[in-house]
Amino acid sequence: MNQSDTQLIDKKIETQLHNNLVALRKSIKILSMEAIRKEINNKLDACTRSELEKLLKQLIKWEEDSLDPELIDERVFDED
Repeated sequence: MNQSDTQLIDKKIETQLHNNLVALRKSIKILSMEAIRKEINNKLDACTRSELEKLLKQLIKWEEDSLDPELIDERVFDED
């Protein structure tokens, strides 16, 4: 197998992966909770440690962004 054959195979693989991601993105709204969890778990299983760390940081940020700053008061723990 020569280099151009290898490049063609690589292009086919990358194109198929891209098409799969596009199809997944389009189908998100119609997937069941179970199917969404399965997709997420499959993606998580393929992550490296650094990717998982980045993802966890993003999840924490999303949760922090959803908090109401008006309701955050560390002094409430001193009232016991």
